[in-house]
Amino acid sequence: MIVEELGVSVGSANFDNCSFSLNDEVNLNSIHAELARHQIEWFKRGIACSKEIKLDEWARRPWHEKLREHTVNWLHAQL
Repeated sequence: MIVEELGVSVGSANFDNCSFSLNDEVNLNSIHAELARHQIEWFKRGIACSKEIKLDEWARRPWHEKLREHTVNWLHAQL
């Protein structure tokens, strides 16, 4: 998260009650304009290399992709 081009929060915590109270997650928070500018540029490079996928396109993905996703999700829950 980049705040007002002055602050940065980087980490695994989401902004919800589970992340803050139950899960072992952590963020690095910094008020540093140069770091914020670096993160903005990094984010822009990521956007430039990305492809937007619409909901209907996601729903039409091949059955074997869906099966693989469900299998990995099931296995992940078992670990």
